[in-house]
Amino acid sequence: MSQQILIIENDREWHDMLQEIVDSMGYESHVVRRATEAFKILDETVISLILLDIKMPVVHGHHFVRYLRKQGKRMPIIVISAYLTPEVLEILLEYKVRKVIAKAQFKVQRLAQDITDILGAS
Repeated sequence: MSQQILIIENDREWHDMLQEIVDSMGYESHVVRRATEAFKILDETVISLILLDIKMPVVHGHHFVRYLRKQGKRMPIIVISAYLTPEVLEILLEYKVRKVIAKAQFKVQRLAQDITDILGAS
């Protein structure tokens, strides 16, 4: 069984691109557009890695990370966002997000290497 990656991204172009990257690497992807939709997948599936946006409707990504960690969920998280304020970065650091990527500096090859490094180490 391949490792499962959960993509939480509300922008269709970004979530389509991230899903294509994950699928092309041989992982199984699950895509949701809101953090609130992720809870069902997390209850039903063993997720190896989460790719997460920050600025989303209803629950922002950094609040989602805080909730997950307080629930004892320790899977690695890579944040990919254009919304990286000092407050958000402080929360992400406190709750041990593995990697933060600014959308303005996004590179497919770099994300693929980060995924390989994280999942190869777990």
